[in-house]
Amino acid sequence: MKPYLICIIALLITFSGCDEDSEKVVIPEITSISPIFGHEGEEIAIKGLNFSSIAVENIVRFGSKQATVLEASMNQLKVLVPEDAIDGNITVRVGNSSTTSNEVFTVLVNLQKEVEQAMASSGIPSLAMAVLANDKVHYSQGFGQYDVDLTKAADESTLYITSSIGKLVVSIAVMQQVELDEVDIDRDISDYVGFEVRNPNFPDKEITVKMVMEHGSSLSNPGVGEIIDDVFAAIKPDSAIALHPIIEEAITPGSSIYKEGIWMNVEPGTFHKNSNYGITLLGYMVEKLSGQHFNDYSKEKILTPLGMSSSSFHYPDIDHSKAAVIYGSDGSILEPFSFFFYPAGMLRTSTSDWSQLLFMMLNGGTYNGNKILETSSVEALLDVKYPQGNSIAYDSSIGLVWRQAAGSTGWIGHTGAGVGVTHVTEINREKNVAYVIFTNRVGNGGVIGPGGSLYTEVHKWLDQIDLVELNAN
Repeated sequence: MKPYLICIIALLITFSGCDEDSEKVVIPEITSISPIFGHEGEEIAIKGLNFSSIAVENIVRFGSKQATVLEASMNQLKVLVPEDAIDGNITVRVGNSSTTSNEVFTVLVNLQKEVEQAMASSGIPSLAMAVLANDKVHYSQGFGQYDVDLTKAADESTLYITSSIGKLVVSIAVMQQVELDEVDIDRDISDYVGFEVRNPNFPDKEITVKMVMEHGSSLSNPGVGEIIDDVFAAIKPDSAIALHPIIEEAITPGSSIYKEGIWMNVEPGTFHKNSNYGITLLGYMVEKLSGQHFNDYSKEKILTPLGMSSSSFHYPDIDHSKAAVIYGSDGSILEPFSFFFYPAGMLRTSTSDWSQLLFMMLNGGTYNGNKILETSSVEALLDVKYPQGNSIAYDSSIGLVWRQAAGSTGWIGHTGAGVGVTHVTEINREKNVAYVIFTNRVGNGGVIGPGGSLYTEVHKWLDQIDLVELNAN
């Protein structure tokens, strides 16, 4: 081969090699994200290699949501967490090349936004919420206005009717009687109330205290539309209601106020359904054994020792200027009222006061040096199981009155829904976290209770507490 042809071939090979080098693809790389969590609209830094120094040439996505790139260099991007972003990996694309973070970014719940959206969508006039975490009040906030003229802002001292959440006070009172050896929960409740408690459909079947606490006594609730009688008529709240003889007459066939359907046609202990009658019966049992009106007993033995000085089952006891107005499901304002079964739903309290009871339960029965229950009693209350024949609200497992909604493993408490109210309170002893939400309107589309939109976001927010606190230290 002639020398000049060899030179030409060598030159072609050289130029060809240069072209390949010039087209080599540079792939970006993410080495860290700081912080690894944040709210929508907050700035975070993405560090790495081979980013573009021109901001718009870096396409950053949180899942499917594209973020705004504020600043860019070859080694760092500053971006805003996009609206509606969800938890997941972050991707960065530069030209035709992309990279995905190894770390998962957590989008923090904007609790105020979620609460305000829930209130607006459901017509809730006021809402108060408190969260306890790691032995302190982690969060306490009121939303909306609670008075007739909508001029008083709800806060931690606003007093709400607790509806069924008040049943938890009854459960504590019963366990105090157990500790005094006044009650054996496996014995017939008739032995303690002074009259025979029997389902007329199963007259030979004993009904134990435990059956009543587990809503397994076969007493009906009753719910709206099931049994309508004078027993459930609202009454003026200014007198101390006597639980007896009305509770005996209400559940005893042949009395003037007895109605068919108060006892279900199911054997006691085989079917579980919420029962206001059952809780009222427990309240009277405490009254009978202690010799005190249940309102007086609850104040002396539970509320006052816990520092719940603003709370009471008896309307005249409370500061009326702090009492949240009661709204019906149609938005109408209702006059203050009470029911004969007040132990099952007429406690009025605030998130500040209720937090003291939650602290006590988290601390194994003691709060501020006052022992309300033995730890063994707390454990008995919270020992939930899922019984067969279950018609308990939210398909719940049940302990001794306390319950755990399906899908909410570890979170044990109660919901409340009645005339003018919708609430939820739960504790998680493993996480050392508890919370309560009070409102003053019923019929809110299920946003507050288990499975509801706000409930779901609150639980997501609760799961993020340790994440934020640990990274702040």
